Order: sequence, then C-alpha cells, then structure tokens
Amino acid sequence: MKKYILLGVFALLVVIMVILVVLFLRLKKRKSKIDIRHGDVQVGISGGANPITGVIEESSPGLINNDNRGTLIVNNMKAVSIRLEDIDNNIDYGYISLAKEVIVGSQYGDAKLKIRNDPTISKAHCMLYSYNMVAYVKDIGSCNGTFVNGKKICTDTIIRSNDVLILGNTHLWVEVN
Repeated sequence: MKKYILLGVFALLVVIMVILVVLFLRLKKRKSKIDIRHGDVQVGISGGANPITGVIEESSPGLINNDNRGTLIVNNMKAVSIRLEDIDNNIDYGYISLAKEVIVGSQYGDAKLKIRNDPTISKAHCMLYSYNMVAYVKDIGSCNGTFVNGKKICTDTIIRSNDVLILGNTHLWVEVN
C-alpha cells in the first residue's frame, strides 16, 4: 500500500514539473509587439528591437513611449517610423513603425497598409522596412511598379523625408523619423 502512495506522489510531482517547464518555455518565447499609436507602455526589453525581425524580446523591464511626433523610443533608443500622406486625395495614413516590415497594397490583399480607391495598386505592391535606422522601400512584384520621386525602383531604395512614393496612380508624401 505504501508503495502505491509513493508512486502516486511521484507521478503528481512529475506532472507538476512538466507543467512548470511548459509555462517557463511559453514565457520565454513570448514577444512584445510595438504599436506607436498607443501612449506609454510598460514592457520587458533586452537591448531593443532586432533590426531584421523588429521583435523586442522580454527579459528586463523597459519603457516604450511615443514622443507625440511619431518617434518610437525604446530604452532611450529611437526606432524608425514614417508618416505617409496621399497628396492627391488628402488622406493621412499617420505614423507607421518600421520595427517590422510593412507590406503596402490594395484593399483586396493582406497588406498591413491598404491603399483604397486605386485599382492600379497590386494586392502586395511594395514593402517598407528599416535597417540600421534607415528607411527603405522595395517593390515586391507589383504590376505597375514602385517609384521614388518619379524614378522606378528595381532594388531596395532608401526613402527620406519629403520623398514622394508613387504606387499606381497614388502619390504618397513621406516623412521619416
């Protein structure tokens, strides 16, 4: 009888250990996403955002805030954000964090930034991203091409403040922070 009680206690301890390991691994994998449209957010940070994936890993407390001009500040390090404005239709798309790649496309695709009312824009037209605190645009196989200041781009191209992105018939004025 004692033997069965000891086996039951041992099995219960094993189950508890497995649950604790699973919970620990889930917490370790959990990532924090950044959205600069929300004010101050308390998250855990270890060294800022990965420039390739844009993910901030949790490990120690840190502060992300928005300085009300669209600049994302992560542990006193600025992340690139851009503001896009459709100058033909007077539509301000606001500030967009480039901590992760942003696909720009038509209203019919799965793009993060959807440009409406322009049938000449592809479902996935171009990609905006940053690397080493510099903003880039890359055409991702659009039918009508992507242009920066009137010049068609064929490779990853740096975009700066006051540049104009042309996607189909849409002209987007750029402000880079």
